[in-house]
Amino acid sequence: MKTYGDVSRSCCHDKTYVKISNQKLGSFSRIVKGDSFRIHSIKKGALPPSRIMNLAVDVLTASQQLEFSWTSPGDDFDSGKPTSYQLFYSDYPAAFYTNMKKTKLIESFSASKSAGSNESKKIKVEFFDTNLHYALLAVDKDGNLGQISNVVKAYMPSPIIPGD
Repeated sequence: MKTYGDVSRSCCHDKTYVKISNQKLGSFSRIVKGDSFRIHSIKKGALPPSRIMNLAVDVLTASQQLEFSWTSPGDDFDSGKPTSYQLFYSDYPAAFYTNMKKTKLIESFSASKSAGSNESKKIKVEFFDTNLHYALLAVDKDGNLGQISNVVKAYMPSPIIPGD
């Protein structure tokens, strides 16, 4: 047990007064009640798809392809199924968040699975020996765009040509 303070300054020189011990007390939780709100109506088609948060890429050097994988968002946030996806690339990862005009659309393709399902897409690589950054966004049936996904980086080495 650790003792803190100066025993000579405690009231009536009560030594138990200055003894403090460190003990595990178990879990702690606090519930705070607050006001509630009610949504009376939502304009149909006003909600965009959720942001894709787990975009990943695998480099398939033998076939010179990139395979992207992610969890499908919904049509309206996390509900339903998006209509399509748009895959972009850039030399600079910050361009996805600061100036989308500096990114290039690789491909727009149909969504096939509902929210929470694993999706994947393979693309043929056209640029070799350079780091490129990729991001994806979902589009719903009303044309609403989700936020840009996390950014992933891929490097594809030049193909080895036999006899060179």
